[in-house]
Amino acid sequence: MQKNIGSGDIEIKASNTIRTKGTQAEGILVQATNASTVNKISVSSASGILETGSDSSRIEIENGGAGSVEIETTREILTCGAEANGIKVSNSDRSDTAIRGSITTEGSNASSVRVAGSTFNTFTVSFTETTVQGGTGESSAVRFSSDSGTGNVLEMSGEVVLSSQCGSGVFGGAGNTLTNDGVLSPGGRESIATTTVTDQLVQGESSSFAADLDLDTGAADRLNVTETATLDGAVGVNVPSGSGCTQQFTILSAAGGTTNEGVTLNG
Repeated sequence: MQKNIGSGDIEIKASNTIRTKGTQAEGILVQATNASTVNKISVSSASGILETGSDSSRIEIENGGAGSVEIETTREILTCGAEANGIKVSNSDRSDTAIRGSITTEGSNASSVRVAGSTFNTFTVSFTETTVQGGTGESSAVRFSSDSGTGNVLEMSGEVVLSSQCGSGVFGGAGNTLTNDGVLSPGGRESIATTTVTDQLVQGESSSFAADLDLDTGAADRLNVTETATLDGAVGVNVPSGSGCTQQFTILSAAGGTTNEGVTLNG
């Protein structure tokens, strides 16, 4: 654990395997109190973090100093347990969080990335070249807790895999926005999945939506959006198996309606 009640930056580097087990057991815990004036919290891990236990987190940041947070992992983070989190970031003030790596979580109401904070502030979470996946048991890839308010933004660049077998790709409620300027893949390349985004979706001009279609089974990647979807950029279609007759697939559905800003089809 690293705790800071003063000022400056906090930097954590892990190179050896970390093993934890038990309720509320944390692999890496960083705390910056409300009395501190921290400019940036940086955590990098080149090691495996092996963790099982309810309400536990592989990496947990308690950011009371309103500085930015950067997390980078070069080894996959795997977490198992009810209410467990791969990465949990709690902010007491408006701040930005940047994440790069691969995070997978299994368990009831578990989250690969969970963001919590004050209802009076909004947060921007940025993913670059990142895989975030929720597994079984109503787990979610990304979850904005109810105390994080509305107006939060999830930004994506590079290639981002965002999927959940049973829960939501992004769970956050009304008023939050998922903005993609990279490659969004619901299940990863050549892995068909259905993912739900309980927010607004904005596909930017430079974005791509990567969809796999199986002509043999009629299955396809699908993104279900509970609010509106604004679509630009390109849809990249990949057919890993099957050939022959013309078929129709639904790869995106938005309950609040869609707006076409010039999306094109590739593939």
